[in-house]
Amino acid sequence: MDLSPGQGCGRRADCVRAVGWWEKSSPSTDLAHLKASGVGVYAVANRDEAGTRHGAPLTFRNLGEGQAKLLIGPATHCASRSG
Repeated sequence: MDLSPGQGCGRRADCVRAVGWWEKSSPSTDLAHLKASGVGVYAVANRDEAGTRHGAPLTFRNLGEGQAKLLIGPATHCASRSG
């Protein structure tokens, strides 16, 4: 499915909701497959991620130190880089 405006979607946000964005992008959806694969995961978030702030720590906790690394930055969600 093409999610760009003009390709069946009026606004990208509407398209993202239509395809179940959170289910498709969340590691928890395929947690069993991730664990079984042994693939290394970097779970990264900013300190203040609004409603998604628990995602990276939960991913790290669910996969464990042997398979995941956790990095939490000092900014807010989608903060722009200054300078």
